[in-house]
Amino acid sequence: MRAVHLCIVVTLFLSSSAAAEGSKTYRNPYFNFTVNYPENWEAGEISGIAYFRTPREGTQDTFSENINIIVDNLTGNPVNLEQYTAYFFAVAPTSITGFQLVEKGTVVINGRDASFIVYASVQNGARLRHKLYQIVDDKKGYNLTYTALEVNYDTFLPQAEEIMRSFSAAPAAK
Repeated sequence: MRAVHLCIVVTLFLSSSAAAEGSKTYRNPYFNFTVNYPENWEAGEISGIAYFRTPREGTQDTFSENINIIVDNLTGNPVNLEQYTAYFFAVAPTSITGFQLVEKGTVVINGRDASFIVYASVQNGARLRHKLYQIVDDKKGYNLTYTALEVNYDTFLPQAEEIMRSFSAAPAAK
């Protein structure tokens, strides 16, 4: 399993088919998942990491709030959701600068159990807030992370939640 994944804002294969009015659908054929996102957000991929980021709010806006999706291959190390989330908590305090847990819990996303973790961090002197959803099937660990400047976190949270909760992955082949 990879070490904790930090916010990596990173460009990707996407489909411009509309999922709902004013939205597009991103399809990842390699990891076999889809996500719907607002048409004014940018979507991309680099090194297997899908990203979605907000439009700039003017010339003074130097940080794009974003979502990234990182997929871990668990084929050789099968774990359940509880174990996967425990691993995050084992490494986060020492690998994420200024890590502070804000909230944690469990939810269901499109019929799949998921854990969520809201935490704060510091990156290049900026206070950030993150909401991480983790979903595990028997061969993959999905990490969907919304990252924002702490002062803008609530502004984009409704859109970020809608994007992340639209996540859908085909079940692993048996």
